[in-house]
Amino acid sequence: MDCYRTCDIRGKYPDEINEALFYQFGRNIAQKLLCQKTILIGSDLRMSSPALKEALSDGLVNGGAQVYDAGRVPTPVLYFGKRKLGVFAAAMVTASHNPPDENGLKLLLGRYPATAAQLRSLKPEGALEQSSHTPGRVEAVELSEPYFEFLVRIWRDRLRSAARSGDVGSFIFDPGNGTWTLLINEIIRRLEITATVIHAAPDGRFPERSPDCCSLGSLLPLASKVRQGGASAGLAWDGDGDRLAVCDNTGRVLFTDHLVLLMLPGMLRHTRRETILCDVKMSKRIKATIEMQDAIPIIEKSAHCYLENRMINEDCLFGCECSGHLFFRSLGGADDGVYAALCVVDFLRHRGIPLSDLLRVIPELHITPDLRIPGGPGDFIQVRRRLRDGFPAGIVTSFDGLKIETLRAWFLVRPSVSESKLSFRFEGETPEELESIIDRVLRLLPAHAEFLEEQLLRWRGVLGSKAA
Repeated sequence: MDCYRTCDIRGKYPDEINEALFYQFGRNIAQKLLCQKTILIGSDLRMSSPALKEALSDGLVNGGAQVYDAGRVPTPVLYFGKRKLGVFAAAMVTASHNPPDENGLKLLLGRYPATAAQLRSLKPEGALEQSSHTPGRVEAVELSEPYFEFLVRIWRDRLRSAARSGDVGSFIFDPGNGTWTLLINEIIRRLEITATVIHAAPDGRFPERSPDCCSLGSLLPLASKVRQGGASAGLAWDGDGDRLAVCDNTGRVLFTDHLVLLMLPGMLRHTRRETILCDVKMSKRIKATIEMQDAIPIIEKSAHCYLENRMINEDCLFGCECSGHLFFRSLGGADDGVYAALCVVDFLRHRGIPLSDLLRVIPELHITPDLRIPGGPGDFIQVRRRLRDGFPAGIVTSFDGLKIETLRAWFLVRPSVSESKLSFRFEGETPEELESIIDRVLRLLPAHAEFLEEQLLRWRGVLGSKAA
């Protein structure tokens, strides 16, 4: 897999991603995509990000672009700034949840994420010629204060009203040395949330846990702190701050499916026929719950850009992705890890019931996490063929990878859009049906069984024998 992905650009620094390449990206963005329009840029905390952002900025300016530079910010704050300033484009230097030695670029053009074709148009084509454009300029912008004011306007009164009705509880926040370390303490102060922050030092080496907040085992320290401190919940973000992961008051790590099942009824209580978006990996119970609430489920491919495009085009009230991206109409269809976390805090404050008790009233899920094993497009072709042959009576969907449904279980396998891996997820109506379909797939894929079994053992070791 090269560094030009479906939704963004990612690769190893400096072998695949480097300053010379980002300078050319800047030139090509300015000359091919901006057409004299203004762009807002920012970066995460990775050690390579400052130099890459500077190179990107130089290329943009030399290509004639007018550039606002927001400095080091969470991705959602950069996108908030794009809406606030009314600029045409935004570019974020980040590799999101990927390992610290990688970096990349997220690009918004107009209301939409850049397409795969637009990203590939940034690829250098020989030596750069002298630009014929009048050089642009760079202006620094400060987004934190407007963002704080935005959150206060939306959330402070709501959280205060909940606090007056009972026990407000406490929370543990885990920005994981990522970009929310820059802002989370001030957000806590202004919104008057009782919370403790762990892994709070800004450090692009991510020394204390993986920047992937949803990876197996990355939330063990958070879960331990929640149990020790008697907190209402623990909330964590990925490296650039657009994904959310949650553990309950007992330290049990939840799936995004659990959060959505809990919160959807409240979101839809005073609405009719709203559209709710979810990715193809989510539990079948999500679709059933949406329909029970007199809403319309929309199933989309599992990639951030597909979901955000669909949120905008269908004007969905809410959207969710298995990986922890939560999308909101109130954000113009975008996602925001802190905004999503405040939804959880608000939800718990208004109910005044432990999260672990609330989870008992929703259907029990017998489902695995997103299991990722080594494999590229060639591997997927072979895997797809063996699985289709091995489930002749199953209902086959090729909308996104390969999904096969039996009477009481299903599984999905698809190539990842962000790394050279195959992604598997399994669900059964009962624990026995879940284990049965897993065992059947393992027997059909002997070359991949060891990797899958390793992931399954790690999951069971971290979360127990139940899908949690």
